Amino acid sequence: MYKGAILTRILKISGPDGTFGGWESWSGFKCVTIEPPWEMNAVGYSCIFPGIYICKNLWSNAHQAFLYHVLGTCRRENVEIHSANWAGDRLKGKVSQLLGCIAPGSSIADIALPASFGKPAGAKQLGVTDSKNTLAALMADMNGEDFQLTIKEA
Repeated sequence: MYKGAILTRILKISGPDGTFGGWESWSGFKCVTIEPPWEMNAVGYSCIFPGIYICKNLWSNAHQAFLYHVLGTCRRENVEIHSANWAGDRLKGKVSQLLGCIAPGSSIADIALPASFGKPAGAKQLGVTDSKNTLAALMADMNGEDFQLTIKEA
């Protein structure tokens, strides 16, 4: 295995809107990330523990596409890297499109929430932008190969 990446969580801007980080692959590809807030590794609500993981490009039944799965997570299954804009604490009324997964984006911003989320008109929440295109770039960077992901906190 010759590919890898480091995800550094930026704790000073993490909270009820999610856990934000910076991704840098060994090739030099960079993006930002969003994950749910830390909730004691609760399945469906929390980001995963910092550590070193192997990621494999596997079929995702949930997304009907090949996506990277983060393997070796404690008490967790189906932790994927997929597109999403928001990963807030649902127990605090925030919007989340992630159940413990990681989503890449091009920047961190206050993003208007669509009416379909049932929030008041004009409501915004901190999230990541351009996630679908950033995911495509990340997938191309890793080229379908297994890679080592190191998650650490700054």
